[in-house]
Amino acid sequence: MRLGKSIARGLLQVGFAVGALAVFFWRVDTGEVIEQLGKIDLCWALIALIAFTASKVLHAWRWWHFLGRPEAPIAPLAGVFLVANMANSLLPLRAGDLLRVEVPAKRFGIPRSLLASSVFVVESVLDLFAFAILLVVALLMADLPPVLRPLVGLVGGSAVVLFGAMVVLVRSRDAVERWTNHIFERLPERIARPLEARLPDFVDGMASLGTNAEAARVVGISLFAWIVEVGVYFLLAKAFGLDLDMPQALILMIAANLIVSLPLTPWSIGPYELAVTEALVAIGAPRSEAGAFALGSHLMLQAWIVVTGVGAMLWIGLGARDLWPGGRGNDRDEAPVDASKHTGD
Repeated sequence: MRLGKSIARGLLQVGFAVGALAVFFWRVDTGEVIEQLGKIDLCWALIALIAFTASKVLHAWRWWHFLGRPEAPIAPLAGVFLVANMANSLLPLRAGDLLRVEVPAKRFGIPRSLLASSVFVVESVLDLFAFAILLVVALLMADLPPVLRPLVGLVGGSAVVLFGAMVVLVRSRDAVERWTNHIFERLPERIARPLEARLPDFVDGMASLGTNAEAARVVGISLFAWIVEVGVYFLLAKAFGLDLDMPQALILMIAANLIVSLPLTPWSIGPYELAVTEALVAIGAPRSEAGAFALGSHLMLQAWIVVTGVGAMLWIGLGARDLWPGGRGNDRDEAPVDASKHTGD
């Protein structure tokens, strides 16, 4: 039954990818797109890809802050982040995010609840909040197309609400725990006990927002990491002969990242090409050049993500045992593993 559902979901995703690609090639001149792909400046492309990895290392550093700067050293956590980034690109339903819960739990004894909170809640909300700030800056710096202005309001409003709710949750912890305890009392014990045991670690995963200074630090790191990624798309545009300013590169970066965050198709094939092409056309790029950028940048980034992910796996010695669910890190009181054994040196 479950296998049948998985096959059906996979076929649906493949069908959606084929349909999206069909629309993409229908809306561009395929001959001109291929011609533009032959004009790529590989020097600018290589610089952009190196900057892309640098931005992911910054995101890993931010993750380390989310976790309360644990004894686990930043270097292997950055390696785990690169491997997870590869898994997110290659596997459906953002499976790489699960690796960022499983691997540190086993290697360093970090509670899974804390890891899940940092990966699925704090990081998602901080990304949205950073995007909102950057979009407002772009709106002030440049005359963005009217079609994009509702996006600024939607992202900004959602980000403020979610960020505020998370801050209230962390800073009103006692009241929240009393409220959740009342709920747990009404649940069957077999459900309530695991939830009650994991709740403290889950809230701890948001502890980086516990004070104004800590919140300002992680927001600042988030902005810096995403600004570097704006630079990635600015450099990639140069590689494809597109002359973008920084606000335009910002819109392009947000469009690309939002679409790949949705597990619509394998490797985001189809939706990425459509979204990136339309974002470039909206900010004034010719459609054929926009299509060439979308197709070529997707291939480049996917290949680069695989290369850096495999390299990171070899560097930190990640094996099948690390990827299999279960094992160390389940219990709240479990002592951390000696991190010096996993530095990858």
